[in-house]
Amino acid sequence: GLVFVALLGSMAAIAFWITRIEDRSRHQLAAAMAGQVAVRIEDFLSDRFRAVEQFGRDIAAAPDFSESWYRVRAAALHHALPGLQALNWVDGAGVIAWVTPEEGNPGVVGARLFEHPVVAPFITAASEQDGFRTTFPIPLLQGGQGFVGYLRVTKDGRTLGYLNVVFRFDALTERVFPAGIADVYGVRLTDGDR
Repeated sequence: GLVFVALLGSMAAIAFWITRIEDRSRHQLAAAMAGQVAVRIEDFLSDRFRAVEQFGRDIAAAPDFSESWYRVRAAALHHALPGLQALNWVDGAGVIAWVTPEEGNPGVVGARLFEHPVVAPFITAASEQDGFRTTFPIPLLQGGQGFVGYLRVTKDGRTLGYLNVVFRFDALTERVFPAGIADVYGVRLTDGDR
């Protein structure tokens, strides 16, 4: 009986030790996966921001910029950059004038962004500085959660308007995460304390 109790105690200690090793391995695997996903997200977003910045330079250089000019090129860019919810043209007064694509983005045209309680500080910052200004995670005008970026487009020192790029989190995670990852791991995107 005493040998059995000692053997049982040894087996429990070994099982505990194996469980700790397995927990450590799972933690290391999760940390490695999180690092890989972070790199994928960064690459995904960087590619899209660079392409939209180039689009802004093309708009500034266009001798015949118009709604039809914009729509043709914005539709092609949206098609070439899967994962964008929308690519919008915002006029110099901060009003969304044209939405690409129109499907899936109802109620966005006419939104007055300089008056919007959440995004006003970000488009204001874009109006004062070069480069993208992006929000923290917010409820989107189209519905759902995501974030948006604003890029001021200038020509000869005057603001023509802004490019507004919209990312919805569910579409972003579908594009960026390897197949099945969201089924195995919980996904939470944060920005600081948000």
